Amino acid sequence: ADTVLRNAYRKGLLNLEDETFERYAFSSFSGLLDVTVMCEPERYRLFPEETRRELDDWYFASYLASLGEAEQPSADRVLSLEETLEHVDQWEVPIWQNNCDCRTLAGHCQNPINVCISIKSGINTISHRGGSKPLTKAEAKAIIREADAVGLVHTANPKGICNCCSDCCYLMRAQRER
Repeated sequence: ADTVLRNAYRKGLLNLEDETFERYAFSSFSGLLDVTVMCEPERYRLFPEETRRELDDWYFASYLASLGEAEQPSADRVLSLEETLEHVDQWEVPIWQNNCDCRTLAGHCQNPINVCISIKSGINTISHRGGSKPLTKAEAKAIIREADAVGLVHTANPKGICNCCSDCCYLMRAQRER
């Protein structure tokens, strides 16, 4: 039973209620979808294109509705390449490489998906579920430079750095929509 529960947690079907791996709760559908696109993008791409489009439309509409009347979609800040690299230098926490959930969900471009840098750890995170790759600061900076070279925009938030495109990024799409 423990193996089945841990596997369901890793895949996003369940969330942990504490660090003991003894108390679980069902995940929401949006939580499950987020874990799937970030941890198993190749599996997500097996869904028919129409299904992926419908999921992206639903998820984006849910995201947009969650913003309420806030003037900006988030507190994310757009940074230059130099500012982004300096931001990484300030971190004294574990650093993780994640796949971009926006780009995987939307699929509107051919930009790389493995360019999001996270510093979020703990239960119910992608890193805790085993879906992130640990990085050194030098490796994180190399990913950021590669993202910059293909024209992605660097956005910093309390959970890390995203490397965004205007075609797929929920923040940018929300701002455009509003």
